[in-house]
Amino acid sequence: MKKLTGLILLMICFTGAFSQVKLAFCASVDPAGYCIFDNTKFIAAKDSTTGRLFMEVRSEGAPIGANAVVFKVYKVEGGKETFVTMLNQNIKPDWFFSWMPYVFNAPGKYTVKVYNENDQMICTNQFEWLAYK
Repeated sequence: MKKLTGLILLMICFTGAFSQVKLAFCASVDPAGYCIFDNTKFIAAKDSTTGRLFMEVRSEGAPIGANAVVFKVYKVEGGKETFVTMLNQNIKPDWFFSWMPYVFNAPGKYTVKVYNENDQMICTNQFEWLAYK
């Protein structure tokens, strides 16, 4: 019985150790919650400099384990990050993914940092919004 209990605890620890939360950027999200056209470079439409992207947080191996995710968006110019906006989304701790649409108003490089409700960073990623030429 002690061996079985120890094995179960070990499996729980390994699952938590190997779970990884990633942030992806996509043109849309399918009904099952998966990114469509997951990329780090996007081109604005010919007649616009703005565009809507989805920011998707996905955990592999274990649920996200948070009651909320907070997306903090920064524009990157000359290596310096300038805060743009903060978007909050309530989730359930047993969810494996969540996404948030946002309209980016200007071409450029962006960093998005995702935090839980306790202001602990979960993940971060960058993408570039290119003007049509």
